[in-house]
Amino acid sequence: MLLLLLACRHDTTRADTDEVDTDVDTDADTDTDTDTDTDTDTDTDTDTDTDTDTGATVACDDTDPTPHFVARPATIAVTAPVVSVDLLDGPLPWVLEETASSGMCRLLTMPVPSCVAGCTPPDECVGQDVCAPFPSRLLAGTLTFGGVSGVTTLAPRAGSLFYDAAVPTALPGPSDVVTVSAEGDDLPPFAAATCGVAPLQLDPLPSWSEGVDLVLTWPTTDPGSRIRARFASDYAHRLTPEVVECDLPDTGTLVVPATLLDAVMNGTWSCGSCILYHRITRYRGARVDAGGVPVDLEVSSTVPLPIGPH
Repeated sequence: MLLLLLACRHDTTRADTDEVDTDVDTDADTDTDTDTDTDTDTDTDTDTDTDTDTGATVACDDTDPTPHFVARPATIAVTAPVVSVDLLDGPLPWVLEETASSGMCRLLTMPVPSCVAGCTPPDECVGQDVCAPFPSRLLAGTLTFGGVSGVTTLAPRAGSLFYDAAVPTALPGPSDVVTVSAEGDDLPPFAAATCGVAPLQLDPLPSWSEGVDLVLTWPTTDPGSRIRARFASDYAHRLTPEVVECDLPDTGTLVVPATLLDAVMNGTWSCGSCILYHRITRYRGARVDAGGVPVDLEVSSTVPLPIGPH
């Protein structure tokens, strides 16, 4: 059975509550008279949803003020440089706990894993004497895209559980409807739709000072889109023992409290200036349930944040 979700997602370990307008005109004129019908429909559609050619509408705006902290283990991501597919049957097993929150942000921490007795493969050490398996990688068959310039299909590599990435010629904008449909494999067939985003540009790029809130601003908003920021320390190029994540509607400004961010900047580092661990993203997205696995379609624009003392 084909599953279709036409709604924008919130972020996150994140389930959408956006309303989907599925109204279609099913009235039919069944009378047999031969009069000529000359009336015209002059109703004006004043909503901000974007119609698709299926007759349904995609509710692309998400102005919920509540942060959307949701894991996305199975994601089809459309960005400016690449379209990528990463389908897992669950989140990574690292034991991260929320230890503080403020405003639209929260701090997650974990001790560096240590398992005195070791772990029996395929389990790995993911906490203090905590062993757990990593999620399995899944296939969804060939994926067919709409609204992504230069990309029509993506298929798994032969004999592999990975999809090759594709390079779109342009980032879909806020008025563009982006769709994906999967023929099915490990996952059953599914389909999802969302809208694009305007490119995110920060002005100016920020700098970090201990004890001072980090203020991020961008001159042009994309009303109805959302902003997600992530700052993380690095341990052995594998773990992120301290993470700050923020999520909010796009208002042009994000304030990251120093009480949270300083824990990351003064945290467990091993790779020097890992700027790829700090980033801010503008996004729109939709979530569909595919055989019990939440699959996210997301269109986003990301700016790396080269900040920190390392």
